[in-house]
Amino acid sequence: MSNAQPASASPHHTASDTLPMRERVTQAFTQQIQALALRRHPYTVLQAFAEIAALTIHQSPYHLGKVKRDDAFDRIEQAYLTAIQPYSPDELAGFVNLYGLATLALSTYPATDLLGRLYMTLGMGNKRAGQYFTPPQVARAMAAMMLHDARGHIEQKGFITLADPTCGAGGMLIEVANELHDLGYDPKQVIMAQAVDHSRDCFNMAYLQLSLLNIPAVVIHGDSLSLEVWEQRPTPMLTLMTQARHVSGDQPPAPPRAAPAADSTPNPPDIRIPDKQLPFHFDPDTEGV
Repeated sequence: MSNAQPASASPHHTASDTLPMRERVTQAFTQQIQALALRRHPYTVLQAFAEIAALTIHQSPYHLGKVKRDDAFDRIEQAYLTAIQPYSPDELAGFVNLYGLATLALSTYPATDLLGRLYMTLGMGNKRAGQYFTPPQVARAMAAMMLHDARGHIEQKGFITLADPTCGAGGMLIEVANELHDLGYDPKQVIMAQAVDHSRDCFNMAYLQLSLLNIPAVVIHGDSLSLEVWEQRPTPMLTLMTQARHVSGDQPPAPPRAAPAADSTPNPPDIRIPDKQLPFHFDPDTEGV
């Protein structure tokens, strides 16, 4: 049994999409989308960014030398080269800026479903398919109800398993991570997740956002009703955990035992862009990030 003693839960839950810094990042992200949409529809820009950024972050453990290059690396590398081909160097630089902003938006807790919000704002949701993203306040309330007995499970097993069969951009899992953080746990230490969505756009957005949060997860482009699977990818954190424990990728390892506090040292290491490489900087007195 784990000896972890979670910190006291915060008595007040701040909506993840209303913090001043998050609003500023969202505004900067939207402005960059608009700048890139001078010759393309904003829908196309966000769609391309999600695809390219998801492919990029999948490769990060390989490029950092943490994982030996394999068939998955070669396949994703070719997909990346194909995805960037239609775009000019200036447009690709704009995508780099968007990647930095997404990293900043998901750099601390409470995290926000940045891409899901913008996806719905741009009218990209498929109403005919019943595609509606759960508002963050509702998702947070649902997360709190689901995790009412999380401490018992974490104390017993060291982690909890989660499955979202219609994950959208990952908003529900993001709010679960926020709730666990408020309970005093490090989400990446106590979550093992599976996220599925029929939409290719949602598959990419969920993969990117869960990866930036360092959540160990398998993200699947598939149909939860027919059980069809068209593509699946482990997040970099899961790849690193699998590598460290020499476990087959078909049988993901359990996360490490629960950490005693949410600010514990990451294990495995953080694979996101270092802060000094982020293309945007904000005044430090607005909100700590």
